Amino acid sequence: MCDGPTMAQAIPLVYTYTLSAPFDDYFVLRKRTSIESFGMNLSAQVGYEIFHSDQDNQPLMWLYRLSKAKYSTTDPHEANLFFIPLLPKMKRTKEWKTTCNHLSQSPKLEKRLLSQLPHLNEATAPFHFMHIGKSFIHASQCSGIFSKPVGVFKNVQRISNEATPWAYKEENLKAYKQETKEFYSIVNADEGDYPHHIDVPRPSSVHWRQGKSPFNVDTNRNVLMSYMGRPHGDVSVRNILESLCTKHPNHILLCPGLRNMTTKLHAKFCVEPTGDTPGRKSVTDSLAFGCVPVFIGYLQKNMFQHLDWAGSSISINRTRYIETEGESLIQEIQKISDKEYTTMAK
Repeated sequence: MCDGPTMAQAIPLVYTYTLSAPFDDYFVLRKRTSIESFGMNLSAQVGYEIFHSDQDNQPLMWLYRLSKAKYSTTDPHEANLFFIPLLPKMKRTKEWKTTCNHLSQSPKLEKRLLSQLPHLNEATAPFHFMHIGKSFIHASQCSGIFSKPVGVFKNVQRISNEATPWAYKEENLKAYKQETKEFYSIVNADEGDYPHHIDVPRPSSVHWRQGKSPFNVDTNRNVLMSYMGRPHGDVSVRNILESLCTKHPNHILLCPGLRNMTTKLHAKFCVEPTGDTPGRKSVTDSLAFGCVPVFIGYLQKNMFQHLDWAGSSISINRTRYIETEGESLIQEIQKISDKEYTTMAK
């Protein structure tokens, strides 16, 4: 294994293992296609494309990219990073539980997996990573490997689409404490069960061509705010949003339902209330469209520490929002000048 990428090789080379059952629930030896990974191409417009990408399908996307990318290698001796595609199939909550329970019953589980990872040892473990296409808590019963890891797996990097509790620790915020009640299983999970955990945003359905930014495609943002969603997750917040959608004209708050995400391209700000979990796929779509995310509460601004939320998002006090039946949201966003918006968007 290389010590690290050289100056001439800024991007590290990634070696992907090929696993067999029960660790591979997708049969990665079969030919992978972009449709299986990213979903159907819904449109081919000037400068960008939109795919019907499932929010839990990220591991398959990574496998597809790594099968074609210039930064992937089939030579483990020249690799800087090693991808362990553990249980890459897209799964909902119930299937994750069933799959992990089945896996945990496998005799000598860790030893069997290690036999398929010949380049994993104490020295190389920090350069190995696995990605769960869901929240970390959904793989909580994959004990010994992803959660409560043993042996050499303790030092493997873990990736999921949700932050562990350390990201949500903030003192003296009543609204924040109320939010923690909404998402108890995540905020109060034992983060010690998931060492070396990295949270990454859910995948976007929006893919730009040749590195074009939203400003190269459309700069006519004639809508102040856009909201896509339905009453679930933080229902108190979302029910008020539904009411605001009927109360305010479209140029103030445009609510296209769940179908037309391209409205984000024409809005300056996109309201992103917490869904079933704080990590909402719509946030990633908003960023791809150049629409500044607006969070109602404080949970989401603590996610994804590698992103500079302070300068590129807005957090609205949740308690005041509920007390004013959402009018505080409208008032605060209307106060933001075009100059301030441009700085955030860039």
